[in-house]
Amino acid sequence: MAEPAYRTFLERLDRIGRHVETFILVALLGGMIFLATAQIFLRNVLETSWLWADSVLDQMVLWIAMFGALAASRDGKQINIDVITRLLPSVLQRLVRIVLHLFTVAVCLIIAWHGLELLSASREIGDEFLGLPAWYFQSVVPGGFALIAYRYFVLMIREVLGLFDGGTAQS
Repeated sequence: MAEPAYRTFLERLDRIGRHVETFILVALLGGMIFLATAQIFLRNVLETSWLWADSVLDQMVLWIAMFGALAASRDGKQINIDVITRLLPSVLQRLVRIVLHLFTVAVCLIIAWHGLELLSASREIGDEFLGLPAWYFQSVVPGGFALIAYRYFVLMIREVLGLFDGGTAQS
């Protein structure tokens, strides 16, 4: 039986999103390696440095952490401890996953909300980074956690649907 057109479209969107995430992760990591190596060379060989480089590296660490967490959440590849859960019957395993996904959604939305408050405070005080408003760069926190919440919401819906369709809609 042919797949519905919407499913093919959604799979294509998912693939594009994965490629974009992977590209951003690779670019950030490559940029961090280059910048850190250049700083080491400048300090140790030329006895100078770029004053802005350490601040940029700090921001890059934040961004790579968020995109790394986002990439881990796309397939449910986050760290988890499920030794006891594996001993449960499959229906109870699914119910536990539903509760855990719901909890993860709630925590991520709370963090995203507080991240928005951080952005608001940063805007109010006129915080700057490299001559630009700092909240531009800090926006990765609420945005990243909102996307992670969305992903876990989708995983939770798949698990709920799996309860009704005989277990085929797994995450």
